Amino acid sequence: MLARERIGTLGPGALFAGRYRLSRPLGEGGMSTVWLARDLHTGGDVALKLLHRDLGADPNARRRFRTEVLAAASLHCPYVVRVTDAGVDGGVHFIVYEHVEGHELYQEVRRGPVSRMRAVRVARQVCRAVSAAHAAGVVHRDLKPENILVTHVPGLGDMIKVIDFGVARFEGERGRELGRRTEEGRLLGTPPYMSPEQLEGRYVGHAADLWALGVILFEMLTGRLPFDLLVEPETPWQACLQIRAAIAATADELTVPGATPRLEAAVRKALSPDPADRYASAEEFQRDLDLAYEELRATDIDDEVVSAVFTRDAAPALSIDPESDDASDDERPTERPAAPRGPATTPPVAALSAPLPVVSLPLAPAPTIARSPARGRGRGAVAALVVMAGLAGVAAAASRQGAPPVTALR
Repeated sequence: MLARERIGTLGPGALFAGRYRLSRPLGEGGMSTVWLARDLHTGGDVALKLLHRDLGADPNARRRFRTEVLAAASLHCPYVVRVTDAGVDGGVHFIVYEHVEGHELYQEVRRGPVSRMRAVRVARQVCRAVSAAHAAGVVHRDLKPENILVTHVPGLGDMIKVIDFGVARFEGERGRELGRRTEEGRLLGTPPYMSPEQLEGRYVGHAADLWALGVILFEMLTGRLPFDLLVEPETPWQACLQIRAAIAATADELTVPGATPRLEAAVRKALSPDPADRYASAEEFQRDLDLAYEELRATDIDDEVVSAVFTRDAAPALSIDPESDDASDDERPTERPAAPRGPATTPPVAALSAPLPVVSLPLAPAPTIARSPARGRGRGAVAALVVMAGLAGVAAAASRQGAPPVTALR
């Protein structure tokens, strides 16, 4: 169904909520459409996310939308996309985000491995976003390459923005204030990035986000997922069960082709099946990634660094955190040369035509699964599965423009 049909009479040029002039759709998913719009109050571009009108009466859809607003608005972090407005107009629920010009990390990993230094830089920034979320009592629960935007900062390089807190969970006092868990009694997430405790319907806390980041880091380094499907699944439940079986069968022997010993140890720790064996916090994970990055600086050619003299006068005015090693004197390119990827890595998986949406499944008894060392089709099988099952998630905006960032991908 086209965006115009789902939203009604809205289309390019329409004025929404008396303030936002719609330009063009940026993306559409099962729950919402994201538009590039002009904020007539500020004169700047924004990303306007509109819940499909036919879902306005669905309490679960409204709850997810409200959760996304409250979670993202509670975070004041340069690595999390910023909410500027939200509400209901003409029966349509909406969220307004800063517009970030860039692309999803998914568009990079679908082509295969990225350079080791780039993979670590991205993971370190995601750690900072996750750390800010956890400090605010928010567990994202759906970290994946599709929910990480990459934007280029002239003179400094690339930085990331974490998006889509629609299935986030609030912990502590905030959770009690907001009425406990999002859609309690259901499995929520994207199966290849769901932690064992998520896949089993157990308590999901901070450790689940660190697991998902471990999967993303593995995928960036190798071009494939760490725990593949054994056979083509027929239902979302089968996908979850097969991934659980793959984790149980192979997690203890996991290797990361092409990674340094320190970097592999960090990935393995993040992907420990027992949450208690993972990193205690995103900050701890980042410290190990910092050490791994310093090792790589001595051996790898940084794809963000060039030998040409960089004129600092031409750099945009940015606010740099003096305590972050992202405030560096490394020279930055305007056009970045291709960089060596380090030692040989596993061949990349085939490119996918669409990203993976989130699934929402009722809890059910899990049948016993025979373990097998065989590896399956991985990400592509789940993509086909969720399309077949009709479980579509919210499409992330492919292009958004925001305020000047704090740091770049360092």
